[in-house]
Amino acid sequence: MERWRFSHGVVGVSAPSWLTFEVHRPYFDGADSPLAAVQARAPLLAARRFEQRSATGLRFGMNMPLSYRRLLTEESRLRAYRVEAPTDLPAGLASPSWARLADAYRRREQLDPTDRATLAYWLVAVCLPGAVLDVVPRDLEPALCRDPVRAAAQAARATALFQAEGLSARTTAAYRALVEDPAPTLCHAQAVASWGYLLARHAGDDSAAPELARRARELLERAADGLTAFEYGTARVRLDLREVMRAEREHAFGRAARQLRAATEAVAGLKPEDPEDELLLLESRRRLVDRSLEIAVRLDDREAEQQALAEGVALDPYCVKIRMQQAQAQQRLGRHEQALAGYLHAARLGPHGTGFALVNAAECARLAGHAEFARELSERAFRSAPRSARTAELLSASCERSGTARSRRSSAGPRAATRSSRTTTTGTSRCTPPISTWASRSPPTSMPDCPATPTSSPRPEPPRRSPGSG
Repeated sequence: MERWRFSHGVVGVSAPSWLTFEVHRPYFDGADSPLAAVQARAPLLAARRFEQRSATGLRFGMNMPLSYRRLLTEESRLRAYRVEAPTDLPAGLASPSWARLADAYRRREQLDPTDRATLAYWLVAVCLPGAVLDVVPRDLEPALCRDPVRAAAQAARATALFQAEGLSARTTAAYRALVEDPAPTLCHAQAVASWGYLLARHAGDDSAAPELARRARELLERAADGLTAFEYGTARVRLDLREVMRAEREHAFGRAARQLRAATEAVAGLKPEDPEDELLLLESRRRLVDRSLEIAVRLDDREAEQQALAEGVALDPYCVKIRMQQAQAQQRLGRHEQALAGYLHAARLGPHGTGFALVNAAECARLAGHAEFARELSERAFRSAPRSARTAELLSASCERSGTARSRRSSAGPRAATRSSRTTTTGTSRCTPPISTWASRSPPTSMPDCPATPTSSPRPEPPRRSPGSG
């Protein structure tokens, strides 16, 4: 009833998606949720670093771009959470943690360097890059950046610029302040590694990437004495993952698999010392699974693929990406019914990937012989992503097939035509089970039930990855 009241009685296609809210809740109001995906927990760790005044502590290695947050609020219809700064969120919707950080943002002119750096990194984590630039409005002088706390603030600015602008001139200038004459600190090692990754992934010329990777390792070794064993081990694993991804881009999948096995063994030896370390370890394991799965598919190693899928689902059961990969594995095996159930399950976890999931679900439904359901899914895919050329083409092809089928039924005689007219009401087949029914039919192994409206919270408190610090 609380959520109904908050939604002002809006139902149907215009109703907010509370499952999306729970899966991505730390982005919306700063609070935790039992359903939160692993990547969505980055703001939780960043908020703890602010409370601990730990400007140089490790954070999640990957951050999401600005488009990620826009998609969250627009396609989930949680419009009350559409903000550009933390102070834009109504007080009644903010968690205590969000409220404290919003207050710090209001007082940003009076913050000391430590609070400024930790606040900036939290804003990066919740995908509010414009607010980061309010906190760190200009690049610091390279000499000032040799201080690890001020370097952390500059690194947050550089990451925010990439979140908002990509590899722009301002992004390049922000990173240069950190990488041209880096100090032997963890922050500088991560900044050099991140810059090398961006050049390799997004620049036309990635020739500098190998040398930057080498320099990052050298800086980490020089900084090792000031780090805990867990911090040092985690930072090394992140550098190893950069090398794995570079091998993948070079299509050296055998080399990538060997490097990944070594990184996996290193992670197995890490011993977290506190709850923050446990979050960092969880993210490292999730990233290793992601790469393991991609490489197994490239090498057509079915056993390794299934092992990675099982581990990924166990670690991150509400992640859209792992559910999509699970459905794709079923589709490659020709198991169209199971793949259909998997894609529909992924679509419910959206909004990220919802259109893509429904496109694939429509194809699986067609191959499984459910023509009317395939057409309905084509319509839903188009409504989910109306600007996508692929969903438009799918809908057009589906309508053409549907029109051809109707013509054939009409030519078969009036009795066939009458039967056909009874099967469809407002474009949806009465004989076709609803999506929620189909999603629960023959689900992939280890798929937990996802309630349409999670009850994990007693109050609604409702609605291109960037490299971040790792």
